[in-house]
Amino acid sequence: MESYVFDCLERLDRSLGHVEKSILSLQHEQLWQRLRPQMNAIGNLVMHIAGNEYQHIVSAIGGQPFIRNRPAEFKADFGGDGTELLALLHDVRQKSRAILDNLSASDLEKEVEVQYSPDSKVEGYTWPIRKILLVVTEHYSYHSGQIVLLARILQENDTHLLHWRH
Repeated sequence: MESYVFDCLERLDRSLGHVEKSILSLQHEQLWQRLRPQMNAIGNLVMHIAGNEYQHIVSAIGGQPFIRNRPAEFKADFGGDGTELLALLHDVRQKSRAILDNLSASDLEKEVEVQYSPDSKVEGYTWPIRKILLVVTEHYSYHSGQIVLLARILQENDTHLLHWRH
């Protein structure tokens, strides 16, 4: 595997581990609790990072059909339990890994189109695969931090979810 791809997957897997620890620390109701009506619940953020990873890696880079309903990710209310949410994340990661395992260094400069559905109100774009991997990794990391913070706020005790204490 190309080293840049390996580094991105390693970071994505680390963030997935943080999300997994967070989800496993909470009850089903807590996964869908919005601290304020206009905020996302952990479940919404999980659906969002899975949708984003699928859209960019599996669909745009891998050429698989585009099947994302971005607005629904944020509207979902009291959806799947922790096991279902984790299964979604792991399924998308497995598909991503199968695609990324076959990339060469020269593939990273190839430009691919990232599509959005018209109801998302986001315009598509064409980027090199290298940039897509960077942006997906950054996006996943950003939202996994939000998920960890929300889990810390919602959990019954004051357990540190990660190996560091901040």
